[in-house]
Amino acid sequence: MMNSRIIYLFATGLLLCVGYTYAQGFGGANISNQISRTVSGAISKNLFDRMLVPELKIRNESGEVKDFSVSPDNRFFTLLHDDNTVRVWDARQGIQRPIIFAQSLPVAKVASVSKLDIALLASDNGVIYVYDIYTGEKINQLSHKQEKIVDLSVSKDESLLAVAYEDGDIAFWDLSKMSHLKNINTPYGDDLKFVKIEGNGQTFIAAGEDGFVDRWSLDKAEKIVSLEQRDDDVLALWVSGNNGTIASFDDDN
Repeated sequence: MMNSRIIYLFATGLLLCVGYTYAQGFGGANISNQISRTVSGAISKNLFDRMLVPELKIRNESGEVKDFSVSPDNRFFTLLHDDNTVRVWDARQGIQRPIIFAQSLPVAKVASVSKLDIALLASDNGVIYVYDIYTGEKINQLSHKQEKIVDLSVSKDESLLAVAYEDGDIAFWDLSKMSHLKNINTPYGDDLKFVKIEGNGQTFIAAGEDGFVDRWSLDKAEKIVSLEQRDDDVLALWVSGNNGTIASFDDDN
C-alpha cells in the first residue's frame, strides 16, 4: 500500500495540472490555481485519504483539456480533449479505460456515473450521448430539446442528472430509467453557466454571469435563496455532495 502522503502529493499535482489546462479557457493561471486547489482539497479528503488511488500516469496526448469531471463516488476522472476524444481514468485501478472517439460529435461537457459504468457526453445540439466506460461504445442517447448544453451534474447517489441549457432551462433525468423527469424554466437566460445538484437531489445550485449563485428547490421548482450576488461573472462552481460546502470563483479571482 502506498504511503498516503505520496498519494496526496501526486494527486494534488495531477489536479493542478488538469485544473490549469482546463481553466485557461476561463482566463489564466490565477483562476486555474484557485480552481485546482479547491478541487484537489475536496477530492483528497474523500478519496485519497481512504487509500483508494494508485498512481495515475495521465499524459496529455490529445491536446488541451476542454472539460473534466469526477464521478460522485470519486472513482472515475473523465477528460474531454480538444480533438474530441474522451478519456476515462479509473482511479481505483489506476488505468485508463478505452478511449471514446467522438470526433463527429459537438461535445461540450462530460460526466461519469460509476453505478452504471457510463460516461455522459453532452453536445451543442442538446443531445447527451451515453457511452459504456468499459467498451468505449455508445449505448444510448438522451434528448429533451435542441439547445446547447452548458453544464451537467450528477447527484451523490447517481440517480439524478441535471442538464443546464444555454437558454436558461434546466432538465432533470432519472438515470436508472434513462427517462426525463421535469424541466425548470429559470429567469437567467443565457447567463446560466452552471448547475450543481446538492446531496441526492432535493435542492440544486444555479450560477453564472453577473455573479449570481442561487439555491433552488427541485420539487417546488422555485428559488429558495440567493447565496451570492456580485458584479463579476462566476467562472467555476463546486458543491460538496452533502449540502455542506459551496465554492464559486469569479473573474476578479
